[in-house]
Amino acid sequence: MMRMIALWILLAISAPAAAQFNCDNLIGAWSGDRFDETLSSDRRVINTMTEDGKFWIKFTYNDGNDISEYIQHGKWSCDGEMLYVEIHKSEGGSVDHRYAYRLIEVRPSYHSFADDNPSCGGKMGDCYPGISWEYFRISI
Repeated sequence: MMRMIALWILLAISAPAAAQFNCDNLIGAWSGDRFDETLSSDRRVINTMTEDGKFWIKFTYNDGNDISEYIQHGKWSCDGEMLYVEIHKSEGGSVDHRYAYRLIEVRPSYHSFADDNPSCGGKMGDCYPGISWEYFRISI
């Protein structure tokens, strides 16, 4: 019995800690492109995240026939493991949407994250378990 307890304690202390990323590396302008399976469209995202915790993001969808754009504004925060997003304006109208994303990688020129708890209700575009997004730093 003592061996089992010692083994459990050893496993608990030696378990790897979650990665801690430098949230300041998220500040700036970013772009990400992907094919959106749900909407059958190419999607380009331009996102600006400011030092004071505000963001502006523009989604451009192109399905080969039509091009549509959606703009959102809100606040963001980060704790080194998670990126938290609060959308306050979408297409000019007031909204209150909150999302949490698990950071996968954060570097000065690149970051990626995954939906921590995908609940697709009210989301436009790709939303399914295991989805992740990646962005590259741009100059605007």
